[in-house]
Amino acid sequence: MGKIFTENPLLFKENAQNLELRVGYMIHKKFSLKDIASMTIRCSIFLLMDPHKLDEKLGFLQNTFQLTGQEVRHVAMTYPKILPWRQELIADVRFHIKEFIGFSDSELKEIILKEPSLYMNNKNAMVKRFEYLHNTMLLDHHQVVQWPGVLSSRMFIIKTRHMFLLSLGRAQYDPCQENFVSLKALVTGTDQEFCHNVAKCDVNKFYDFCKTI
Repeated sequence: MGKIFTENPLLFKENAQNLELRVGYMIHKKFSLKDIASMTIRCSIFLLMDPHKLDEKLGFLQNTFQLTGQEVRHVAMTYPKILPWRQELIADVRFHIKEFIGFSDSELKEIILKEPSLYMNNKNAMVKRFEYLHNTMLLDHHQVVQWPGVLSSRMFIIKTRHMFLLSLGRAQYDPCQENFVSLKALVTGTDQEFCHNVAKCDVNKFYDFCKTI
């Protein structure tokens, strides 16, 4: 509770009846009390939203991405910070990555189900990352959608680790081929974990390689 009120002191000033009304609305929308508690811990500001605004945002997400009721709840539970985020900003990112990256409507839906936070990211930076993934690493849209979190990963990490794997002959991103490297394995974890689990070498070899770039 302390963390919630520290991050959102305005809750102290909120009428208890209004908070009950908002919780009641979420229950009406089939969120459990456990769901609501988890969402509050991660994004307490959503409790300051009027039920009408909450309803409008959930409806916007459902209509924009053609989601079922259960899928809307999944998105809200996965990343509750998307609820108070401005609709026009989400719509702008969706338009941008559809037009400039070429994701289909079904792929845009899959992305929000897997990584809702991408629709709150810098759209131009995502396009640049995709261009590298597509033009240099030769990944197609389907491969990127399998783990869309790569679109918010640091470009430096993507580039250096890919180039290192390339030098080792281990840059294999096709799941149907031997020694497949997932995008998640490529960009997550420490350098030590990457070298041990993916590159299969000592981390110092990776650091020596980075000095040559």
